Amino acid sequence: MKKKLLVVLSFFLFSVNNQAQKVGFEFGLKAGGDYSIAKIKAIDTKNIFLGHAGVYINTQFPLLGFQVEGLFTFKNVNTDISNANAVYETTNLKYLQIPLLLERTTLFGFLTLQTGPQFGILLSNNTKDINAKNLYADNDFSWTFGLKVNIPVIGLHIYGRYIYGIIDINQQTKTSPDQIQFGLEYRLFGKSIGGL
Repeated sequence: MKKKLLVVLSFFLFSVNNQAQKVGFEFGLKAGGDYSIAKIKAIDTKNIFLGHAGVYINTQFPLLGFQVEGLFTFKNVNTDISNANAVYETTNLKYLQIPLLLERTTLFGFLTLQTGPQFGILLSNNTKDINAKNLYADNDFSWTFGLKVNIPVIGLHIYGRYIYGIIDINQQTKTSPDQIQFGLEYRLFGKSIGGL
């Protein structure tokens, strides 16, 4: 009886350890650039290049993974206020962005596809006109499509994303900026699947 219990216990511990080897976890820092593409109906706009920085937590399973991030980022809108004379007024919007991304890793762990919603909280708005300032929504919602190249032996990831703006962040001009985003992630601690 004791031998049977010992065999069952050994098998259970082996199974738990085997499954643990198939789960990865990472916590790290990330930073990169954003190319903001404003979409304003019937108004001339100019796109602008800015940056972002933040942290990420990634959990990986054999088939799928999940990544949540906290990013400080910008959405600048340059609007032509001169009606064709190319005199632009810049509105600087600072956000806390929270992407919730589902992942699928392939090519022996070196390539990851990402998609999922991104929620934004407006932190500051430099618009001087109080009436115009109040037109900007306090929250933002968009959808992310991304691709990530993994270099697990040094804990580095290189990513590129297209972020599609779904809701209008300005109700008067119907502004819903898209973003092209790229950058680097660096693992501070944790491990990928297989302990890499």
